[in-house]
Amino acid sequence: MSRRRARGAQPHAEGAATRAFLGELIDHAPLFPPASLGLDDALAAHERAESGTHFWMLGRFVVQAARLDELIAALERDDAPGPLPLSVVLGSDAARDLPAVAELVRAHASRIDVETIEARAPIAALAEAYEAADLPGEPELYVELDVADPIALESWLLELSRYREASDRDACAKVRCGGPNAHAVPSPSNLAHFVALAHGLGVPFKATAGLHHPFRHFNAEAGYVQHGFLNVAGAAVLMRAHELDRRALETLLADEDPTHFKLDSERFSWCGVSAHAGDIGAARIRAFRSYGSCSFDEPVEDLTALGILVTAPQ
Repeated sequence: MSRRRARGAQPHAEGAATRAFLGELIDHAPLFPPASLGLDDALAAHERAESGTHFWMLGRFVVQAARLDELIAALERDDAPGPLPLSVVLGSDAARDLPAVAELVRAHASRIDVETIEARAPIAALAEAYEAADLPGEPELYVELDVADPIALESWLLELSRYREASDRDACAKVRCGGPNAHAVPSPSNLAHFVALAHGLGVPFKATAGLHHPFRHFNAEAGYVQHGFLNVAGAAVLMRAHELDRRALETLLADEDPTHFKLDSERFSWCGVSAHAGDIGAARIRAFRSYGSCSFDEPVEDLTALGILVTAPQ
Protein backbone atom coordinates (compact mmCIF):
# COMPACT_ATOMS: atom_id res chain seq x y z
CA MET A 1 0.00 0.00 0.00
CA SER A 2 1.39 3.38 -1.01
CA ARG A 3 1.86 6.31 1.35
CA ARG A 4 -1.11 8.01 -0.34
CA ARG A 5 -3.39 5.04 0.26
CA ALA A 6 -2.26 4.80 3.90
CA ARG A 7 -3.19 8.40 4.72
CA GLY A 8 -6.61 7.45 6.05
CA ALA A 9 -5.30 4.35 7.85
CA GLN A 10 -7.31 3.43 10.91
CA PRO A 11 -8.73 0.26 12.47
CA HIS A 12 -11.73 -1.29 10.73
CA ALA A 13 -14.00 -4.14 11.71
CA GLU A 14 -14.37 -6.03 8.43
CA GLY A 15 -13.06 -9.59 8.55
CA ALA A 16 -10.50 -11.41 6.43
CA ALA A 17 -12.77 -12.53 3.59
CA THR A 18 -14.38 -9.10 3.23
CA ARG A 19 -11.00 -7.39 3.14
CA ALA A 20 -9.64 -9.93 0.65
CA PHE A 21 -12.60 -9.44 -1.66
CA LEU A 22 -12.89 -5.65 -1.42
CA GLY A 23 -9.31 -4.55 -0.72
CA GLU A 24 -8.09 -2.02 -3.33
CA LEU A 25 -11.02 -3.16 -5.48
CA ILE A 26 -12.10 0.22 -6.87
CA ASP A 27 -9.95 2.10 -9.35
CA HIS A 28 -11.35 5.59 -8.93
CA ALA A 29 -12.28 7.30 -12.21
CA PRO A 30 -14.22 10.49 -11.41
CA LEU A 31 -12.79 12.20 -14.51
CA PHE A 32 -14.71 9.74 -16.70
CA PRO A 33 -18.44 9.53 -17.56
CA PRO A 34 -20.99 9.56 -16.18
CA ALA A 35 -19.42 11.62 -13.35
CA SER A 36 -17.07 13.59 -15.65
CA LEU A 37 -15.86 15.81 -12.81
CA GLY A 38 -13.42 18.63 -13.34
CA LEU A 39 -9.87 17.82 -12.27
CA ASP A 40 -9.95 19.78 -9.01
CA ASP A 41 -13.27 18.24 -7.99
CA ALA A 42 -12.05 14.77 -8.99
CA LEU A 43 -8.92 15.11 -6.88
CA ALA A 44 -10.98 16.41 -3.95
CA ALA A 45 -13.27 13.36 -4.20
CA HIS A 46 -10.21 11.10 -4.26
CA GLU A 47 -8.73 12.89 -1.26
CA ARG A 48 -11.93 12.24 0.68
CA ALA A 49 -11.79 8.56 -0.26
CA GLU A 50 -8.11 8.33 0.76
CA SER A 51 -8.84 9.89 4.14
CA GLY A 52 -12.09 8.05 4.83
CA THR A 53 -13.04 4.94 6.75
CA HIS A 54 -12.97 2.72 3.67
CA PHE A 55 -9.64 3.91 2.25
CA TRP A 56 -8.58 0.23 2.05
CA MET A 57 -11.05 -0.38 -0.79
CA LEU A 58 -9.45 2.34 -2.91
CA GLY A 59 -7.19 1.39 -5.81
CA ARG A 60 -5.65 3.84 -8.25
CA PHE A 61 -6.74 7.23 -9.54
CA VAL A 62 -7.57 6.80 -13.23
CA VAL A 63 -6.46 9.52 -15.66
CA GLN A 64 -6.18 9.90 -19.41
CA ALA A 65 -2.62 10.09 -20.75
CA ALA A 66 -3.58 13.36 -22.48
CA ARG A 67 -4.35 14.93 -19.07
CA LEU A 68 -1.26 13.77 -17.21
CA ASP A 69 0.46 17.17 -17.53
CA GLU A 70 -2.63 18.87 -16.13
CA LEU A 71 -2.80 16.40 -13.26
CA ILE A 72 0.85 16.91 -12.34
CA ALA A 73 0.38 20.68 -12.31
CA ALA A 74 -2.56 20.25 -9.89
CA LEU A 75 -0.55 17.89 -7.68
CA GLU A 76 2.25 20.44 -7.39
CA ARG A 77 -0.16 22.36 -5.17
CA ASP A 78 -0.81 19.26 -3.02
CA ASP A 79 1.09 18.70 0.23
CA ALA A 80 0.51 14.92 0.24
CA PRO A 81 3.42 12.92 1.69
CA GLY A 82 3.81 10.58 -1.29
CA PRO A 83 3.07 10.12 -4.99
CA LEU A 84 -0.46 9.50 -6.22
CA PRO A 85 -0.95 5.90 -7.49
CA LEU A 86 -2.29 6.11 -11.04
CA SER A 87 -3.80 4.04 -13.78
CA VAL A 88 -3.13 5.83 -17.07
CA VAL A 89 -5.52 5.29 -19.98
CA LEU A 90 -3.77 5.70 -23.31
CA GLY A 91 -5.29 7.31 -26.37
CA SER A 92 -5.45 5.76 -29.83
CA ASP A 93 -1.68 6.07 -30.44
CA ALA A 94 0.15 4.01 -27.81
CA ALA A 95 3.51 4.50 -29.54
CA ARG A 96 3.14 8.25 -29.03
CA ASP A 97 1.60 8.19 -25.55
CA LEU A 98 3.87 5.69 -23.79
CA PRO A 99 7.22 7.55 -24.19
CA ALA A 100 5.54 10.75 -23.04
CA VAL A 101 4.13 8.98 -19.97
CA ALA A 102 7.55 7.47 -19.19
CA GLU A 103 9.21 10.89 -19.42
CA LEU A 104 6.66 12.46 -17.06
CA VAL A 105 7.02 9.63 -14.54
CA ARG A 106 10.80 10.08 -14.45
CA ALA A 107 10.52 13.84 -14.07
CA HIS A 108 7.78 13.79 -11.41
CA ALA A 109 8.32 10.62 -9.39
CA SER A 110 7.59 12.48 -6.16
CA ARG A 111 4.08 13.31 -7.41
CA ILE A 112 2.89 10.37 -9.53
CA ASP A 113 3.34 6.62 -9.43
CA VAL A 114 2.01 4.96 -12.58
CA GLU A 115 1.07 1.47 -11.42
CA THR A 116 -1.02 0.43 -14.42
CA ILE A 117 -1.42 1.27 -18.09
CA GLU A 118 -4.73 0.73 -19.92
CA ALA A 119 -5.07 0.68 -23.68
CA ARG A 120 -7.17 -0.59 -26.59
CA ALA A 121 -4.38 -0.93 -29.11
CA PRO A 122 -3.81 -4.28 -30.88
CA ILE A 123 -1.82 -6.49 -28.53
CA ALA A 124 1.30 -6.89 -30.66
CA ALA A 125 1.62 -3.16 -31.39
CA LEU A 126 0.88 -2.24 -27.78
CA ALA A 127 3.42 -4.74 -26.43
CA GLU A 128 6.11 -3.38 -28.76
CA ALA A 129 5.40 0.21 -27.71
CA TYR A 130 5.32 -0.78 -24.03
CA GLU A 131 8.69 -2.51 -24.24
CA ALA A 132 10.27 0.41 -26.11
CA ALA A 133 9.01 2.99 -23.61
CA ASP A 134 10.84 1.31 -20.68
CA LEU A 135 8.42 2.71 -18.12
CA PRO A 136 9.80 3.09 -14.57
CA GLY A 137 8.45 0.43 -12.24
CA GLU A 138 7.16 -1.79 -15.08
CA PRO A 139 3.46 -0.99 -14.50
CA GLU A 140 0.82 -3.64 -15.10
CA LEU A 141 -0.53 -3.54 -18.64
CA TYR A 142 -4.28 -3.90 -19.27
CA VAL A 143 -5.49 -4.52 -22.81
CA GLU A 144 -9.16 -3.84 -23.43
CA LEU A 145 -10.81 -6.67 -25.36
CA ASP A 146 -14.20 -6.74 -27.06
CA VAL A 147 -16.27 -9.65 -25.73
CA ALA A 148 -18.95 -9.32 -28.42
CA ASP A 149 -17.04 -11.59 -30.81
CA PRO A 150 -16.36 -14.85 -28.93
CA ILE A 151 -14.11 -16.31 -31.64
CA ALA A 152 -11.91 -13.21 -31.89
CA LEU A 153 -11.88 -12.94 -28.10
CA GLU A 154 -10.33 -16.38 -27.78
CA SER A 155 -7.59 -15.42 -30.24
CA TRP A 156 -6.85 -12.16 -28.41
CA LEU A 157 -6.70 -13.79 -25.00
CA LEU A 158 -4.42 -16.50 -26.35
CA GLU A 159 -2.10 -13.83 -27.78
CA LEU A 160 -2.13 -11.99 -24.46
CA SER A 161 -1.36 -15.21 -22.57
CA ARG A 162 1.57 -15.97 -24.85
CA TYR A 163 2.94 -12.45 -24.38
CA ARG A 164 2.71 -12.87 -20.59
CA GLU A 165 4.71 -16.08 -20.78
CA ALA A 166 7.30 -14.87 -23.29
CA SER A 167 7.96 -11.50 -21.68
CA ASP A 168 7.28 -12.28 -18.02
CA ARG A 169 5.30 -9.03 -17.97
CA ASP A 170 2.14 -8.59 -15.93
CA ALA A 171 -0.04 -8.18 -19.01
CA CYS A 172 -3.75 -8.49 -18.22
CA ALA A 173 -7.11 -8.12 -19.92
CA LYS A 174 -9.68 -5.38 -19.47
CA VAL A 175 -13.39 -5.92 -20.08
CA ARG A 176 -15.99 -3.20 -20.57
CA CYS A 177 -19.24 -4.11 -18.81
CA GLY A 178 -21.36 -1.12 -19.77
CA GLY A 179 -21.56 2.17 -21.57
CA PRO A 180 -23.88 4.96 -22.70
CA ASN A 181 -26.65 2.67 -23.97
CA ALA A 182 -28.00 -0.87 -23.74
CA HIS A 183 -25.98 -1.97 -26.78
CA ALA A 184 -22.75 -1.29 -24.83
CA VAL A 185 -23.69 -3.82 -22.12
CA PRO A 186 -22.33 -7.31 -22.88
CA SER A 187 -24.66 -10.24 -22.35
CA PRO A 188 -24.16 -12.55 -19.37
CA SER A 189 -23.34 -15.25 -21.92
CA ASN A 190 -20.52 -13.23 -23.50
CA LEU A 191 -19.17 -12.20 -20.09
CA ALA A 192 -19.26 -15.82 -18.91
CA HIS A 193 -17.33 -16.84 -22.03
CA PHE A 194 -14.72 -14.19 -21.26
CA VAL A 195 -14.35 -15.18 -17.59
CA ALA A 196 -13.99 -18.85 -18.49
CA LEU A 197 -11.43 -18.18 -21.23
CA ALA A 198 -9.38 -15.81 -19.07
CA HIS A 199 -9.34 -18.39 -16.28
CA GLY A 200 -8.34 -21.20 -18.63
CA LEU A 201 -5.47 -19.19 -20.08
CA GLY A 202 -4.32 -17.76 -16.74
CA VAL A 203 -4.92 -14.13 -17.72
CA PRO A 204 -6.00 -11.81 -14.87
CA PHE A 205 -8.44 -9.03 -15.74
CA LYS A 206 -10.02 -5.82 -14.58
CA ALA A 207 -13.49 -4.56 -15.42
CA THR A 208 -14.84 -1.12 -16.13
CA ALA A 209 -17.96 0.84 -17.10
CA GLY A 210 -21.47 0.43 -15.78
CA LEU A 211 -20.56 -1.35 -12.53
CA HIS A 212 -22.05 1.27 -10.23
CA HIS A 213 -23.88 -1.11 -7.91
CA PRO A 214 -23.17 -4.53 -6.36
CA PHE A 215 -25.78 -6.61 -8.21
CA ARG A 216 -27.15 -6.82 -11.73
CA HIS A 217 -30.27 -4.66 -11.89
CA PHE A 218 -32.56 -2.63 -14.10
CA ASN A 219 -31.48 1.02 -14.02
CA ALA A 220 -34.71 2.98 -14.41
CA GLU A 221 -32.89 6.24 -15.12
CA ALA A 222 -30.76 4.71 -17.89
CA GLY A 223 -33.59 2.50 -19.13
CA TYR A 224 -31.69 -0.77 -19.34
CA VAL A 225 -30.14 -3.55 -17.25
CA GLN A 226 -26.63 -3.05 -15.86
CA HIS A 227 -24.16 -5.55 -14.45
CA GLY A 228 -23.14 -5.67 -10.78
CA PHE A 229 -19.57 -5.59 -9.52
CA LEU A 230 -20.21 -8.40 -7.02
CA ASN A 231 -21.57 -10.54 -9.84
CA VAL A 232 -18.50 -9.97 -12.03
CA ALA A 233 -15.85 -10.20 -9.32
CA GLY A 234 -17.69 -13.09 -7.69
CA ALA A 235 -17.79 -15.00 -10.97
CA ALA A 236 -14.00 -14.76 -11.26
CA VAL A 237 -13.47 -15.74 -7.61
CA LEU A 238 -15.75 -18.78 -7.72
CA MET A 239 -14.48 -19.81 -11.16
CA ARG A 240 -10.97 -20.05 -9.78
CA ALA A 241 -12.05 -21.76 -6.56
CA HIS A 242 -14.48 -24.28 -8.08
CA GLU A 243 -14.06 -24.44 -11.88
CA LEU A 244 -17.70 -23.49 -12.45
CA ASP A 245 -19.19 -24.60 -15.75
CA ARG A 246 -20.37 -22.07 -18.31
CA ARG A 247 -24.03 -22.41 -17.37
CA ALA A 248 -23.31 -21.68 -13.70
CA LEU A 249 -21.10 -18.71 -14.61
CA GLU A 250 -23.79 -17.25 -16.85
CA THR A 251 -26.45 -17.78 -14.18
CA LEU A 252 -24.27 -16.06 -11.57
CA LEU A 253 -23.58 -13.08 -13.83
CA ALA A 254 -27.29 -12.72 -14.66
CA ASP A 255 -28.49 -13.10 -11.06
CA GLU A 256 -30.39 -10.05 -9.77
CA ASP A 257 -31.37 -11.51 -6.39
CA PRO A 258 -29.19 -10.12 -3.57
CA THR A 259 -30.31 -12.89 -1.23
CA HIS A 260 -28.34 -15.40 -3.34
CA PHE A 261 -25.06 -13.66 -2.44
CA LYS A 262 -23.18 -13.41 0.85
CA LEU A 263 -19.93 -11.69 1.73
CA ASP A 264 -18.86 -11.66 5.36
CA SER A 265 -15.76 -12.07 7.49
CA GLU A 266 -15.38 -15.75 6.58
CA ARG A 267 -16.48 -16.26 2.97
CA PHE A 268 -17.99 -15.08 -0.27
CA SER A 269 -20.79 -17.32 -1.44
CA TRP A 270 -23.41 -17.51 -4.15
CA CYS A 271 -26.26 -20.03 -3.93
CA GLY A 272 -24.24 -22.09 -1.48
CA VAL A 273 -20.99 -22.15 -3.49
CA SER A 274 -18.32 -20.56 -1.29
CA ALA A 275 -14.76 -19.25 -1.32
CA HIS A 276 -12.87 -18.47 1.89
CA ALA A 277 -10.36 -15.69 2.49
CA GLY A 278 -7.33 -17.56 1.14
CA ASP A 279 -9.11 -18.54 -2.07
CA ILE A 280 -10.44 -15.02 -2.49
CA GLY A 281 -6.98 -13.50 -2.02
CA ALA A 282 -5.48 -15.86 -4.60
CA ALA A 283 -8.27 -15.04 -7.06
CA ARG A 284 -7.72 -11.30 -6.62
CA ILE A 285 -4.09 -11.80 -7.71
CA ARG A 286 -4.53 -14.40 -10.43
CA ALA A 287 -8.03 -13.74 -11.76
CA PHE A 288 -9.81 -10.47 -10.93
CA ARG A 289 -7.69 -7.42 -10.07
CA SER A 290 -10.07 -4.45 -9.81
CA TYR A 291 -12.84 -2.50 -11.45
CA GLY A 292 -13.07 1.12 -12.55
CA SER A 293 -15.81 3.31 -11.12
CA CYS A 294 -16.42 7.02 -11.52
CA SER A 295 -17.84 7.00 -7.98
CA PHE A 296 -16.27 5.66 -4.80
CA ASP A 297 -19.14 6.75 -2.57
CA GLU A 298 -21.89 4.80 -4.39
CA PRO A 299 -20.44 1.31 -3.94
CA VAL A 300 -19.44 2.09 -0.33
CA GLU A 301 -22.96 3.28 0.47
CA ASP A 302 -24.54 0.23 -1.20
CA LEU A 303 -22.26 -2.22 0.61
CA THR A 304 -22.93 -0.48 3.91
CA ALA A 305 -26.70 -0.68 3.36
CA LEU A 306 -26.32 -4.40 2.64
CA GLY A 307 -24.43 -4.93 5.91
CA ILE A 308 -21.30 -6.10 4.10
CA LEU A 309 -19.35 -3.11 5.35
CA VAL A 310 -19.83 -2.91 9.09
CA THR A 311 -18.02 0.40 9.64
CA ALA A 312 -20.10 3.38 8.60
CA PRO A 313 -18.70 5.88 6.07
CA GLN A 314 -17.26 9.05 7.57
